Amino acid sequence: MVPFKLTNKVPTDTGPSLISAQSVPRPIVFMDNRNNTRIVTPTLPPNQHRGISGASTALPWSPESKNTGKYIWNRVKLKNSPFPRYRHSSSFIVTNDNRIFVTGGLHDQSVYGDVWQIAANADGTSFTSKRIDIDQNTPPPRVGHASTICGNAYVVFGGDTHKLNKNGLLDDDLYLFNINSYKWTIPQPIGRRPLGRYGHKISIIASNPMQTKLYLFGGQVDETYFNDLVVFDLSSFRRPNSHWEFLEPVGDLPPPLTNHTMVAYDNKLWVFGGETPKTISNDTYRYDPAQSEWSKVKTTGEKPPPIQEHASVVYKHLMCVLGGKDTHNAYSNDVYFLNLLSLKWYKLPRMKEGIPQERSGHSLTLMKNEKLLIMGGDKTDYASPNIHDLQTSETDQGEGTLLYTLDLSSLNELCPGIMCESLHAGESFSNSLSGGFTPSKSTESENQEIINILTPRLPDSKVLSYNDIDEGAGSYSSALDDKAFERKSDREEKKPQSSKVDSSINKESPGTGIKVSKKNFPVLRGLTVDSEEYGSSSYKDTSCQKGIPKNLFDDLNLNLQTLRLEAQQKELETARHISQLEKEVQRLMVIKEASKDSNFQTARLKNLEIQKTFLESRINDLKNLLMVKLSQASKLCDQITIQNNGLKTCSEHVTIKRDIIDLENKCDVLKRQNEILVNNMQKLTPELHTYLNESSCYLGKLLKSYPTSARPPSSEKDNQIYEKDSLNKIEKVINEMHETVRAKEKLHLETQKLNDERDSLRANLLDNNNKLDALRKLSDGSSKSMDLTKKAIHLSQSELEKYRKNNDDLQKEIDRIKTEQAEQDDKQEQRGAITHGNFDAFHRMKINNLKAELYMSKENRDSLKDELLALKKKLYTLEQKK
Repeated sequence: MVPFKLTNKVPTDTGPSLISAQSVPRPIVFMDNRNNTRIVTPTLPPNQHRGISGASTALPWSPESKNTGKYIWNRVKLKNSPFPRYRHSSSFIVTNDNRIFVTGGLHDQSVYGDVWQIAANADGTSFTSKRIDIDQNTPPPRVGHASTICGNAYVVFGGDTHKLNKNGLLDDDLYLFNINSYKWTIPQPIGRRPLGRYGHKISIIASNPMQTKLYLFGGQVDETYFNDLVVFDLSSFRRPNSHWEFLEPVGDLPPPLTNHTMVAYDNKLWVFGGETPKTISNDTYRYDPAQSEWSKVKTTGEKPPPIQEHASVVYKHLMCVLGGKDTHNAYSNDVYFLNLLSLKWYKLPRMKEGIPQERSGHSLTLMKNEKLLIMGGDKTDYASPNIHDLQTSETDQGEGTLLYTLDLSSLNELCPGIMCESLHAGESFSNSLSGGFTPSKSTESENQEIINILTPRLPDSKVLSYNDIDEGAGSYSSALDDKAFERKSDREEKKPQSSKVDSSINKESPGTGIKVSKKNFPVLRGLTVDSEEYGSSSYKDTSCQKGIPKNLFDDLNLNLQTLRLEAQQKELETARHISQLEKEVQRLMVIKEASKDSNFQTARLKNLEIQKTFLESRINDLKNLLMVKLSQASKLCDQITIQNNGLKTCSEHVTIKRDIIDLENKCDVLKRQNEILVNNMQKLTPELHTYLNESSCYLGKLLKSYPTSARPPSSEKDNQIYEKDSLNKIEKVINEMHETVRAKEKLHLETQKLNDERDSLRANLLDNNNKLDALRKLSDGSSKSMDLTKKAIHLSQSELEKYRKNNDDLQKEIDRIKTEQAEQDDKQEQRGAITHGNFDAFHRMKINNLKAELYMSKENRDSLKDELLALKKKLYTLEQKK
């Protein structure tokens, strides 16, 4: 991959800030106005830091250091080299076939996004390299990222890059690289993600056979430093509910750190060094996931100075720290070892032959045959064309670069006592290699004979379907299965034999060489990213081809799931049993070794005391864990109570709103009925009046036309019948009209009542909305007040700094005048002058004026402090109200 070139170079901000970032050479981020994209521009170290000597910026050589005559350093030429590059990342340990992977970093103004594979021979004396060409899903160029290796997955997160997430912030994707198929996969966890950053570190802990967790700590984005701790379960990254978990540990939390190192050992995280917002640290912190607790480690011995941009890795029970730079940008090539059992520091004696230059931003890889490989950093390390010349060159001569190896096989002789403290609190230490994940606690020979402590052997089982980690375009594929990693079969491993464990333990010593293989590493052995290739779907349905009934297939699937659960339970039981057997074997080893001494009873008593101390510490740990869990449970109960009250209030509001909606619907229905009746009445009223008028007129005409005396007898009966019918019809119409009027009045009353209820409900709703708006306005006003208060605090601080500066200037002026006065007095005394009253009076007056100005400055400073304190109190009060 061709690195993207950085043509613009932006100077660092030199303004006042609580977080000093000027001592850290890192990429600077700014926005391109043409396409509104984020551009990474590196701030390179000074030229003298990247040369071939670097002596002027090296840490001072300790006079106690001496050459013991042993050649432990070696320089190896790498022809087709990916270096020089600075703040790249590499796998902390070689694979089973001696491969190392390198990605990212910067050189001059080029930021790289390519992936390189470096292969070592069996004894680590020669190397070959090649760049891996990847078409899809390749992470963009980045620098300051973090990486680790887990099984056949090379994991990368973060870094300063031009890629942004959907919120316009730094890239927060997690990248998994299959080292067998050379393909990238990007998991898609749900929920909140850790912010994209650089200068952070990641490590892996496999605390039980079914979980492999990736821990992320520290880092920075521009002037913002982090000390958050986030964990991601790699063993379930393909599940749809995979997510990042933000931990809230207790204890002595480390400050916000960047450019530190973090390793995993004994199921714990160990953090050393790095830059804080105020200074550079050389403290060591330990995180225990079992208790979710940070602790500051008290160490002894020859402790390293405060450094950053160094590199570290775990070798056996030692944390190796190499290189880095201090607060004055002085670079180091010293090597320190922290015994993680005795918590004592050791410094490797300085050798002149083959030692690398002082550097920072490099990488450290643990190889086979007890060797460390140092690659890259802020130095160029160009090789000379002379095959026998292993000196570094300042210019690229087309011969690649130099790599450095450190032989640790004679470490016990160089640092006496570093390997003698291998037993601590009645437990054995791990001789397995570790840097980014935690090894199990066992001896070397046990690691060679026992298959797996954390994940014991399982019978061979057929998996219905496994999707390749590389399948898809990098987003979460729909065909991803629930298992991201598969275990090695029994055919690739040996069966554990208890007798072999005992014999091999007696034959080996803590300082013997070891072989790096998947048997030495629970994570490398137990977790493997799928590398098989499938089509668009990983599940091949063969039921139609072979005619298998679906119910039979479901039964078989259910039985398979049951067998898996039983196998997992057996696996856990076997792991516990093996762990107990290990402890018993180690206890017998201690007794056996102690029996060789002349005083057997003393050694046995010491062993019992060690066991007692260990059990007491374990009891205290369990008590502390119980107290932590109880406090967490009480907090959880309080949160549940608060949430229940909130839910109850919300349900009441929902009920009231539902009643209001029902009443409004009823009111609308009655309105429509009332309108229909009113329309009907309006239609009937004119017809009724017309009919009554016509009837009255007709009756009047009849009565006038036919008097009673003149009517013929024959038609009188007919007239009476006709009149009765007419009167009945009139009465019927009148009654219907009265009933219609009464119904109208009744409907009008009901409508009026419903309108009153609706108006009252609307008034209540309006009142509640007004209260809500008032609360919102109060909240907005509080926020604005807080912002104004913060601005006022910043202004007050700037004024305070200004007055302090004026105060210092006045003090310097007073000192200068006093010095001049003293010099003039001396000169006058030498000349024999007796009186100099006028001259002294003038300077005394000037001094008094300066003292007065100094006093006024102090008064102004005190008043500003009082104002600042008042503003802080006001800000605190507003935050409490909010």
